[in-house]
Amino acid sequence: MSGKSEIWKYFKKEQEMVFSKLCPFKTRYNNNTSNLWNHFRSKHGSRNVFEENNGDAIEIKKTSSTNANLSNYPQHSQAKIDESFFSNKLSEQRQEQITQLITNMICLDTLPISFIEGKGFKKLY
Repeated sequence: MSGKSEIWKYFKKEQEMVFSKLCPFKTRYNNNTSNLWNHFRSKHGSRNVFEENNGDAIEIKKTSSTNANLSNYPQHSQAKIDESFFSNKLSEQRQEQITQLITNMICLDTLPISFIEGKGFKKLY
């Protein structure tokens, strides 16, 4: 292995624990970065958060207690599906048509429902 893994831009190691710089996630460090990569990909996607923040990784302040206080972390809410898909003020008829086309594509091509969480699909909106 050559050099330090890029994943360390998003995590901080303290003793035997690793803390995310992006969210409240923490885990025991096992001398490899597999679990860190798995967490990053599943919770933060494949976007390069480090570059989006002008080269500065987000630093989360630690609390004095051993348990993290969630109020210190940015709170994210998930947008409703209709807000995400139809924010461009399409007519109701066009919205239904697009929904039907996507549903047909998923069924005809036997795609998993999780297909709509992919990078390519998200570029549609």
